[in-house]
Amino acid sequence: MDHTPLKNDQMHGCLVYDNQEQFLERTIAYVRDGIESGDKVVFMLGDIDSKEWIRAYDHVAHGLDEALNSGQLLLPTLEQMEKILGKVTPGVVIDRWRQMIIEALKEGYEGFRGGGDASWLKNYFNADDGIMYELGVSELFDEFPIMGLCCYKRDQFPKMYLDLLCSKHVHPWQPVLPQWIS
Repeated sequence: MDHTPLKNDQMHGCLVYDNQEQFLERTIAYVRDGIESGDKVVFMLGDIDSKEWIRAYDHVAHGLDEALNSGQLLLPTLEQMEKILGKVTPGVVIDRWRQMIIEALKEGYEGFRGGGDASWLKNYFNADDGIMYELGVSELFDEFPIMGLCCYKRDQFPKMYLDLLCSKHVHPWQPVLPQWIS
C-alpha cells in the first residue's frame, strides 16, 4: 500500500467503509501517518480485534510496538472507553476527547490524532445525539492542533443518517476513498 502523508494539518474526516479490508487499509495509513508525524494517536477499533489490526499494520509498516510501548499510540476497546467514560453521552465523550488532547499536548506531542470505528454510537445515541456529537467534535478543531477520522460501517446505519453524520465533518469523505490513500 502506497502512503502519502496528509498535507493538511487539521482534518475531521468521515470514512464510510463496506468491509474490514477497507477499514484496515485506510485506518492503518491514518495511524501510521500520525506516528511518523510524532502525534499522540488514540484510535478505537470497535468490532475489529486489536491483534488482527496490529498484524495487518505490521505487514505494511514498522514502529508500532515502540509507539504502543511508549504510549504514543493507544488502541482502546469499547469496553475500556466505557470504563473511562462511565455514562456515554455526547458531552461526556467530547469532554474526554478534550482531556486526552490537553494531556497529549502537555506531554510534548506536536499534535493529536483521534478517531476510530464510530459504529458504537448507534448503541448510545439517537440520530440527533450523533449529529450533536459530531458537531461538538468539530468544535475541538477550532481549539487544538488535531486530526480526527470517524469511521462508519455502511451496513450499520441508514443512508440518510450516514449522509447527515458525514455532512457534519470538516472533510466528509464518502464513499470510502480519501485523497491521501493511493
